[in-house]
Amino acid sequence: MWKQNAVARFFKCINIQLRQASAGTGVEGGQLPGGGKSSFIVPAVTPDQANELSAEFMPGCEAASTVWSPVDRRRYILIKLVLVALPLLPLSMLLAIAVSWKFVLVLPLGLALAGLVFNRCWSKLGYGVNGDYGFVRQGFIGTVTTIFPMFKVQRVDIRQTPIQHRKGLAHLTIHLASHSLKVPYVSMRDASLFRDLALYQAESSEQPWY
Repeated sequence: MWKQNAVARFFKCINIQLRQASAGTGVEGGQLPGGGKSSFIVPAVTPDQANELSAEFMPGCEAASTVWSPVDRRRYILIKLVLVALPLLPLSMLLAIAVSWKFVLVLPLGLALAGLVFNRCWSKLGYGVNGDYGFVRQGFIGTVTTIFPMFKVQRVDIRQTPIQHRKGLAHLTIHLASHSLKVPYVSMRDASLFRDLALYQAESSEQPWY
């Protein structure tokens, strides 16, 4: 996993976190007592060093050449804006009636600010497959990029609402031994291809799982 927060982004460096597969989980998905450390961190490496170390830990991984696929921008931002508008609308109306009419501006200003935040999050969100490895990227100012061998994917969930079915979109959830990754509003075609590829890799790979 590559982690780059605001400070790391400023200094153009990356923190690499190696996550350990767990045999089970405790309450609410937490680590079992006595499980020990579940991750190992290599801090403050350059992008070139991150690529080299990733290839060392995961033979054949070419993270730098990954082609990222975006999620559906319109649906991703629109749904989130609706969720923000639901509490803002009655609040702005209540304040406008009780205090001043100027509070009607709370809703458009709040939605404009939220739109900028969600657009930034959308621009950082992406997924891809390069060789035998899958990639999922998320973030706001910095990014968190998870890299995983496809043959180690334990389960892939594809969920569609009726509206998503009509639009050809789906929510993709990738279950790994250490944690799960959720990618919303991907094309149904990409979700199906990812599921089939993970299944093929799991059945055909002769690499040791551990």
